[in-house]
Amino acid sequence: MIQKVLFYNPWGGIYLRGEDRAQEEVKHSFATVVRPPNDLGYMAAVLRNMSIKVMIQDYMAEQKKEEDFINELHNFKPDMIVCSMVDASIINDLKTYSLAKKINPSIITVAKGSYFFSAQYDEETSRLFAPMDYALVGECGTIIDKLVSALNKGEDISTLKGLIWKQRDTYISNGPAEFVEDLDSIPFPSRDLMNNRLYVRPDTGKPQATIQVDRGCEFQCTFCMSPIISGNKVRHRSITNIIEEINECVHKFRIHNFFFRSDNFTSNREFVLDFCEKIIQKKLKIKWVANSRVNPIDIEMLKKMKQAGCWLMAYGLESGNEKTLKRIRKGHNVQHCIDAVNAAKKVGLRTYVFFIIGFPWENKEHIEETIRLAKRIKADYYEFHICVLYKGTPLYEEFLSDEFYKSRLSSIGLNRYTTAMGTKHLSGGKLLAYRIQALREICLSPSYIAMRFVKVQNFRELWNNFRYGIRFLKSNR
Repeated sequence: MIQKVLFYNPWGGIYLRGEDRAQEEVKHSFATVVRPPNDLGYMAAVLRNMSIKVMIQDYMAEQKKEEDFINELHNFKPDMIVCSMVDASIINDLKTYSLAKKINPSIITVAKGSYFFSAQYDEETSRLFAPMDYALVGECGTIIDKLVSALNKGEDISTLKGLIWKQRDTYISNGPAEFVEDLDSIPFPSRDLMNNRLYVRPDTGKPQATIQVDRGCEFQCTFCMSPIISGNKVRHRSITNIIEEINECVHKFRIHNFFFRSDNFTSNREFVLDFCEKIIQKKLKIKWVANSRVNPIDIEMLKKMKQAGCWLMAYGLESGNEKTLKRIRKGHNVQHCIDAVNAAKKVGLRTYVFFIIGFPWENKEHIEETIRLAKRIKADYYEFHICVLYKGTPLYEEFLSDEFYKSRLSSIGLNRYTTAMGTKHLSGGKLLAYRIQALREICLSPSYIAMRFVKVQNFRELWNNFRYGIRFLKSNR
C-alpha cells in the first residue's frame, strides 16, 4: 500500500530538471539560475488530494548529499520515490534507485524526464535502467495519481497511458498520456513543500516563482522537444486561474518576481494584452520575465507588458546563418532577431538571447556568423548552447541513418555546455572552445561591462553581476 511518496531532484550537478525541454547545467551558464521543481510540486499536489503523505526534496539546489537522502529513507520511510531526471545525468540519477532498494527492497521507484518520451529498451539499456520500476510519459501530474490508485487497488496497469513499466527484465511502454485540455483543473504546485528562497532572480537575488501559463507549441523547430513533450496545440490556462496562482505566491509565500513559463508567451497577442491589463487592474506589484519568439513582435504589446511589470524578454535567436535558420524551421530570419531585440530595448526591457551552435552541417563560417550576430545586437544577457540531437525530434530523425552519426546519437550523458558530439566539420572540443570564446569576447568586452555597470540599480545587483561573472569564469576555463 502506497501511503508516503518522496519526490526529489537528486544531488550532483545543478540542472534545469523540471522543464524537460531545457536540461542545461546551471553552473556553466552565463546567467541561468536554478528554478523551482514545479514538476514535482504538481505531482505532490495531486497526491495530497488523495490523502497521500508527500515530501519534496531538492537535494540539488539545497546542495545536499547522499547521506541526506539516506536519512529521508529511514525517517520518512516512503513507499514510493519519484525522481526528476535529465539526459546528461541519468546514469547517476538511476544510482539513487539502487541505493534506495538496498535500504528498502520493496520501495517503488518512478522516473520522469524527457528521455522517456522516446526511450527504447534493448537488452543493454534495460540493464542500465534495471533499478527503475516505472517511468511517466506525459504531463506527470495527471499520471502519477492514476498509477498510485491502480497499485493501491491492485488494478491492471498494462493499459494505463503515460506509463513505462517492467515485466520481468523487459520494459513495456503503454504510449504517452493524452494532453490535458482543461489546465485550470490542475492544482497549483505544492510550494509550501519547497524552499522558495533557493529560486531567485539572477540580478537581484530575490525569490522568483515559475508559473506555467500555457502548454504546447504550434511551431516546428526541428531540434526542439517541446512538441513531443507538450504537443503542437497551445493550451492556455484562464487568466483568472493564473492570477489566483500569482496571488497565492504574493500573499502566502511573499514572492513578487515571476518567470511566466511558456514556449512562446507572445504567440497569442490578445491573451497577452488581456493578461497584462488584468495585472494592471488588480494593481499587482510584481516583476516578471517571459520567453518569446522574435516574429511577430510589436511595440504596443511590449509597452503593455512593461507596464504590467515585465522587465526582461528572453528570445531564442538560435543562429546568425540564414540557411541554418531555414533548415531548422525556425520561422524567422536574422533581421527579425535584430528587430525584436531593438524593439524590447526601445520600450525599456532588458533582453536575454539564446543561440545554438554545432548543428550537424555547421562549419567554422556558420558559427562565426552566429557570433557576429550576437555581438551586433548588444543584448543584456547571452547564452550559447551546443546542439544535442534528442531522440524523437525531426533533427534526430534526419540524421538517424547518417553513417557519421549512427554511433553518436544517444543523448545520455550529453550536456549542452560541457559535452558535444561534434559536426561533420568540427570536433566536439572545437565547439566547446567556440562557445567559451563567444561568451568571453562578448561578456568580458569593455563595452559590455560598461553597459552592465550603467544599468545597475544598486549595490546588490552590482554584486550579483560580479558573482555570476566569476561563476562563469571558474566553470568555463
